[in-house]
Amino acid sequence: MTNKLKSSTLDTKNFGLNLYRIRTEKRLTRQWLADRLGYESQRIIYDYESGVKLPKLENAIKIAIILEVDLNSMFL
Repeated sequence: MTNKLKSSTLDTKNFGLNLYRIRTEKRLTRQWLADRLGYESQRIIYDYESGVKLPKLENAIKIAIILEVDLNSMFL
């Protein structure tokens, strides 16, 4: 049961690494993404990419839409 629970837990590090990879492949800045999300600072994007924070589901969906990727790919 532990493995099952662990595999269903969201991984902030995977999300952050994927966000960084996708954003940089598209040659977008943290500030550009922060602006599209309505954030005052790019710091929150840095925190997501560093694995310090995980966005709320609604913001993760917005990020996926803005970056034109499938939401699941952000967490794999």
